[in-house]
Amino acid sequence: MYPPHLEPTPRHSILPVNLASSSTTLGRSAWTAAFLLLVTLSIMLGAMPYRGIRHDGILYMGQALSHLNPAWAANDLFFAHGSQDQFSIFSRIVAWLLRRFDAATVDMTLLRGAWLVWLVVLFALVRDFSPRQRWLSVLAVVAASHIYGTTRIFSFLEPFVTARTWAEPVTILALVALLRGRIAMSLTAFALAMALHPLVALPAGAIALAYLIREDRRWAALLLLAMPIAGLAIAGVGPFANLLRTYDAAWFQATVMANDTVYVSEWTISDGVAALAHCGVIWLACRGDDKPFARLGRATLVASPILCLISFIGADVLHNVLVTQLQLWRVTWLLDLLALASLPRLVCSQWQLGPKGRCAAIAVFVAMYALDDLLPTGWMFAVWAAMALMLSAGHADPKPWVLRLATIATVAGGIGIAGLQVQKSMAQMGMHEQGMKMGEPFSIFFATPLIALPAMVALIWLWERGTAPRAIASAAALALFGLAATHWDQRSPWARYVESASRGVHPFAALIPPDAQVYWHEQTAATWILLQRANFMSLSQASGLLFNRETAMEALERIPAFLAVMVNTQTCANLERFGGAHFAYPACELPRQAFLGFCKARPTHPDFLVASTDFGTGVIARWNFDPRDGSPPTTYALYDCSKLQ
Repeated sequence: MYPPHLEPTPRHSILPVNLASSSTTLGRSAWTAAFLLLVTLSIMLGAMPYRGIRHDGILYMGQALSHLNPAWAANDLFFAHGSQDQFSIFSRIVAWLLRRFDAATVDMTLLRGAWLVWLVVLFALVRDFSPRQRWLSVLAVVAASHIYGTTRIFSFLEPFVTARTWAEPVTILALVALLRGRIAMSLTAFALAMALHPLVALPAGAIALAYLIREDRRWAALLLLAMPIAGLAIAGVGPFANLLRTYDAAWFQATVMANDTVYVSEWTISDGVAALAHCGVIWLACRGDDKPFARLGRATLVASPILCLISFIGADVLHNVLVTQLQLWRVTWLLDLLALASLPRLVCSQWQLGPKGRCAAIAVFVAMYALDDLLPTGWMFAVWAAMALMLSAGHADPKPWVLRLATIATVAGGIGIAGLQVQKSMAQMGMHEQGMKMGEPFSIFFATPLIALPAMVALIWLWERGTAPRAIASAAALALFGLAATHWDQRSPWARYVESASRGVHPFAALIPPDAQVYWHEQTAATWILLQRANFMSLSQASGLLFNRETAMEALERIPAFLAVMVNTQTCANLERFGGAHFAYPACELPRQAFLGFCKARPTHPDFLVASTDFGTGVIARWNFDPRDGSPPTTYALYDCSKLQ
């Protein structure tokens, strides 16, 4: 029963109806569950193929390797002065596994295991929904890009392994246990998530506190925990001591240069609109509902703006070290997740309201995935979706032809966005990586939600139609799953070699002293995994600047020489992205003077250089890598800086 002031009205309510009450339902049979699981796994594997140890995954693999061989790490920029690894148990777990298996086996096993846990906790999270909406919610989540946060380069449910990979589903497990009233289990899961990745788990703790206070105000007493934290800060106990520290000018400038993504003031219009859209979807989908998921949604709407405001004031305005490092704006990953999970409820409820509602449902669906894909015009679709929702809830009754025209225009807009997403995916496949493609064309279908989700909904609709349509739906689902599963591993031959080769066993390893610093152009993973040597400088290593001043100051000395080498690489990537195969290849050439100049950089420089470009001077060894995939072999040259004139 609803409280009197929340009682929905038949005309204007946007509460989702229980679609399981319709004449054709999903049912609860084992065959239906297997079919829907097959559809879900098809989207999951197809939309997020495995392309190796990359992105932040390189850093976490490096952290694990540093536990196995601390000697080389002592000279590496990322580890020399300490890193955020000290706040996580994840790399120690990975290091234990690496003693028994190669990097590729460990990485793929951890990723697959985490994804299975993700599916379980997602189903548990949307337990309040009807059977159809439960499956649609999971599909809506797994089909998305999962990008969130400032400048939207961070994501959850990532297709590579970091500490976040396991911290995220464990965090959701903590929230699910809280919704079911299992406080002890919730605290245990939350503690584990904190041990894996505190920055992922902390926002969930704030949401849980907001949830508990809304349930019983006596839980507000937990806010008193701020007092001992302040005491630890005054006593100088790390990391709490950083609560009383601010970034000095030089350190702050370094963070802005390399870690500007941690500042809310760097949000673009699309970032801000996306956050507001997610808030709107959660509020509309949960309004008037008093089930646990709805109450969690409202708690998230309370906690999210508070944490973002604290982050803006503490980091952007006051430059406080601890507040900046905590990155409280990361609450947006949970905001994004709950919005995606809520989307089918809102869309289904609007669809039941007639022509106005159907137009609004399509507009919301298109807007959510336009914003999700970082399209610059996403905010315009969000504005149109808001207008359509207001029209649906209002008393005005536009003429039927107006509604038909608006619906057709919205569908056309969705098709246009899907076209842009396909074009973007095709351009990315042409981008260089050792001369090999980054993906396979079939992935475009799965990675375009505005195409894949309607197709999957059509399969579910077919399943409900009877025996013959069910056979067609089953065959299609099996074909899609087979295609996604057999093509899930899309690593380039180079990535396969780096991840599966014996660590430290490489033709160049015998020529490079264990304590040497190496710059292998664009190949941090090769330096750490293959050579087991310190890497002189890379973009990924710059993430440590935020957590250690000494790292920041040393990086500032290396960055100018590094940028001089990288400028052509970035130019090449941009030309490939926008021009496909028709661009000036000389723009991609490694600049000779800047590259060899690395060896004369001051106050510090690498001892050895490795690149696929051979300038002759200073080369002491060459190694030929044959990808055996039809693309030409690559010859790597090893330069000894002591032999360069």
